[in-house]
Amino acid sequence: MRYTWMLLLVPVVGCATHEGTGAAVGGLLGAGTGAIIGKAAGNTGAGALLGAGVGALTGAAVGNAEDRKEHREAVIAASATSVGPMSLNDVIKLTQSNVGETTIIKQIQTSRTVFQLTTDDVVMLKSYGVTDPVINALQDSARRPIRPVIYERPVVIHEYCPPPPIGVGFHYRIR
Repeated sequence: MRYTWMLLLVPVVGCATHEGTGAAVGGLLGAGTGAIIGKAAGNTGAGALLGAGVGALTGAAVGNAEDRKEHREAVIAASATSVGPMSLNDVIKLTQSNVGETTIIKQIQTSRTVFQLTTDDVVMLKSYGVTDPVINALQDSARRPIRPVIYERPVVIHEYCPPPPIGVGFHYRIR
């Protein structure tokens, strides 16, 4: 086949973003597929051109979605290092932002916050769409083993200083 060389270029293509890589790979695969379909229809060039356009647009859209997902997870990871305890409102906010449940569970575990959920809390979390594994992670936070904090005793150096010298002397005056 005349256009099989296009398929050999697919592993060589790479861009800095998923969107660029998706557009390039989608364009090449679309051009190859379009050329094959176009040959059967009698117009190879038009089929390759149409396939390349559709493939590039589709690949760019899929790559853009991957870029956005990575960015959202990077923001979540950055906020994981923030100071302060995590609250139930934070869990609800993460859930409503379509953050994956494994990421939310990891955030709960790294925040070291201990949650004591009441029945009303569980009902509220379910009403906001929080999944069962996330609620279980919140409940398990109370059973998390406590990490012992070990402080090293400071090193104290005692210097022996000799006492100040005591002078004994006589003073007399001649007139």
